[in-house]
Amino acid sequence: MEPEEQRRLEAHFQGLSDGELRRITTLEREQYRDDAFGIAMDELARRHLPVLRPEEYWARFREEWLAQVGFCYQCWATTTDESLGARLSQKLIGTRVVAQVGQDPCPFCQSVVATKCFCIVIPIVRQARYRVLFDRSLFANPPKGRRLRESRPTSESVGP
Repeated sequence: MEPEEQRRLEAHFQGLSDGELRRITTLEREQYRDDAFGIAMDELARRHLPVLRPEEYWARFREEWLAQVGFCYQCWATTTDESLGARLSQKLIGTRVVAQVGQDPCPFCQSVVATKCFCIVIPIVRQARYRVLFDRSLFANPPKGRRLRESRPTSESVGP
């Protein structure tokens, strides 16, 4: 790594909050090169913060975890990092997230189980099941989702 890049990364990790640094070192290891991750770990040590396993992070810092991750530990652990991706619907044709009211709601993070489907007015083909957080604000953002581990793509039709 070039010295300038190292200085830039050190400054970046120093500028993060403790929670952001914990999230990166506990949950996002695979998203960083070894040398960059080493700098993050050095910053964690400089702040005298322990290296935590995900279940320890959840147990010790629940509010911080929810603010950083969105999903509780149980919902995070039973899903993959695969997001909902693009939901492209135009004139009632395309992919949509279909959720039944009360479909396995989580008491901690309020996520529900939903199905991503290809639709032509109505759902036709199931693609996968996800744990989904719907933004209930006035200016709703797209839902945030993580694919359920046992969910496999299928080409079965959705129907009676």
